[in-house]
Amino acid sequence: MAEYLVTWEINIEADTPEDAARIARQAQTDPGSYATVFDVCRCDDGEIRRIDLTELDQNEAAAALKAREGGGKRRGWWPFGGANPTGNR
Repeated sequence: MAEYLVTWEINIEADTPEDAARIARQAQTDPGSYATVFDVCRCDDGEIRRIDLTELDQNEAAAALKAREGGGKRRGWWPFGGANPTGNR
């Protein structure tokens, strides 16, 4: 297992440093927030990667859906239940 330094940055206008920290924390914990991009540095070699968790989650969800559907059209599948009466697949 490797050790990583994970950073997240945001520019905030606030009256005090404490207010800025509170606003940043609120942005991180808001379920609808786009505060999902992190710079991740592997401590042993200094490699830095930018990770967008929203994009990663969307890609993983799409891959899982495709896998569940067999990667394409399902043979004999008809969206209204039962067999496809047209015979088209």
